[in-house]
Amino acid sequence: MKLYSIIILLLLALNLFSQEVVKVPEFGKVTVADLQMNDCDFEKGAPAMNLLKYEEVAFTSTEKSYYKVVTQKRYRIKIFNSNGFKYANVSLTYAGGNKDFKISDIEAVTFNMDESGQVKISTLNISDIYKQKGEKKKSANTISFTLPDVKPGCIIEYRYTVTERESNYIAPWYFQNDIPNLLSACKISIPVESALDKRVIGIDSVEEGSQIDNSDGFEERKLVRSFSLRKIASFKSEPFMSSSNDYKQKVEFILDPYETFYEATTRQSNSSWPRINVRLLGSPFFGWQFDRLVKGTENFIDSTKKLKTISEKVSAVYNYVKRNIKWDAYYSIYAGSLQTVWNDREGSSSEINLLILNLLKKSGVDCYPLIFSTRNHGRTDYNFVSLNQFNSVDVLVFDDDHYYVLDGTSKYLPYNVPPYNIISRDAFIIDPQYSKWVNIADSRPLLYDSISVNAKIDSDGILKGQTVQTFYDLSKAVKSQNDEDGNDKEEQTFIASEIKTDTSYKVNNESDVLPLIETTQFHYELPLTNEFYFLSPFLFSGLSKNPFTDSLRRSDVDFGSGITHKVHMEIAVPKSMKVEELVKNKSIRTADTSMVFNCITKYANDTIVVNSTFEINRPVFVQEEYEVVRVFFKNIYTLLSSQILFKKIE
Repeated sequence: MKLYSIIILLLLALNLFSQEVVKVPEFGKVTVADLQMNDCDFEKGAPAMNLLKYEEVAFTSTEKSYYKVVTQKRYRIKIFNSNGFKYANVSLTYAGGNKDFKISDIEAVTFNMDESGQVKISTLNISDIYKQKGEKKKSANTISFTLPDVKPGCIIEYRYTVTERESNYIAPWYFQNDIPNLLSACKISIPVESALDKRVIGIDSVEEGSQIDNSDGFEERKLVRSFSLRKIASFKSEPFMSSSNDYKQKVEFILDPYETFYEATTRQSNSSWPRINVRLLGSPFFGWQFDRLVKGTENFIDSTKKLKTISEKVSAVYNYVKRNIKWDAYYSIYAGSLQTVWNDREGSSSEINLLILNLLKKSGVDCYPLIFSTRNHGRTDYNFVSLNQFNSVDVLVFDDDHYYVLDGTSKYLPYNVPPYNIISRDAFIIDPQYSKWVNIADSRPLLYDSISVNAKIDSDGILKGQTVQTFYDLSKAVKSQNDEDGNDKEEQTFIASEIKTDTSYKVNNESDVLPLIETTQFHYELPLTNEFYFLSPFLFSGLSKNPFTDSLRRSDVDFGSGITHKVHMEIAVPKSMKVEELVKNKSIRTADTSMVFNCITKYANDTIVVNSTFEINRPVFVQEEYEVVRVFFKNIYTLLSSQILFKKIE
């Protein structure tokens, strides 16, 4: 039976190898027909189109386990109009401080058609290629250039080579990007004793080709595989999409340098997760860091050991590391020397969080590293056994019947609130006995804020008063980070841009656990038509634009967490005005109450009181539920056009 299975697999392999590998046009040669093309026939009105998006990847290894990946990348872009000129400005960015990474052999040309109908070629000069190194060791380096003689109707083409030493990582191939692709393809060459596994995302299948390359002799024969698609529409991002990486058409790879085709075909992929666990535990860049002595922390550890409860120790270690170590804005699962991180007072996500784990363990707290994929990086797949799915590390601590997930890169997040990047996501625990997949869930509305408004309208129709906004949990962390980054105030505070701030101050912004409170004095001129003034009861709701107006949706709606936003308004009305019309009380909800909006308005004792509540009670609504989401928000935004009407009394 075993021999029969081997024969079948060998036949499958031979059939695989017989499929034709994708062929692409030669670099630097275009047709007159391509230059005469004036629109994309499968996506009308596109500013530009990739006639070819292509790369060739060659992986080599030696008996001394020396790995090298050389990738030749090519882009041939048809520019239809001036909106497509931006694709002629090329910027290649890569992490600094890596001597094993190099970009070279840059070539670029522009094709135009002259008055006689002949193809005119303009070549990029080497002197027009600019290189800029990052200011810090890990800062991004940039190579940039602009193709010459770019006009509507031209074709630009460029290529370059990326060399990575000591690597066996084959990057995902994205068939799709922000402009349409006529042909998108990659070709991968590996030694025949290696195995290449894949998973396809966003599509059911791709055009595959395979062949054996004997050009360097039988001992050096290679397996060449290609993956391609044709006429691919551009990718359109959607509001509240978890990550474009979850939905773009792409193929991801796992390369095992020493696993044969037969072994790759017969192994059970899920059984390989224990191997991943053992590999990380035995890595000097991961598991070896758990118990390493970090000089300079001894006195802190001695004092933390004396604390009585787990929560006290967790809070102490978490805040100690956040106070002393700055995040360098890099995500990773591997860490360098924790001693160096401590000395330099700066580190990556893995270095900061493994330092937290190290100090917790030394303080007597059982804790576990969680490897996971951040929201922007994309979802993980249990059935695709690859460390490349993960890009960060958090720390998991159990405390009786509840748990903490700690991330020292989240500067303003309390220790008892799970980080936004991992909430409602799958993660993998690394531990000798407790290794397993877990889902980080929290039923609380972690995006929770409220606003209380106390104001009065004067005889000239000016609304003056005070708002008190309170931000809890994740909302506090987001608000504080936005304030530090200088992001737009309207998005931070839920106050419409027409409202003018006079003074503002905050309290509890330095507290680890108390909510952030911001008090603002404001004024606002009510809209006036003839003798009527208008006031929206939803002026402070923050619901400025409906994000769900499209009739169709391709992705899940991911809010990240449950959401609660409450508004309480008390507006004093002057004797010189009469309330002509109030907004009717309204309740909008889905059948399962997963989304609820309530608004109650009343008028008594010359005061208008408005109470509104907006609740989303689960973080994710799958694509098939989109119509429910769309109708709910449509009904809300229909209500938002309602106005309280005042008439001035002569």
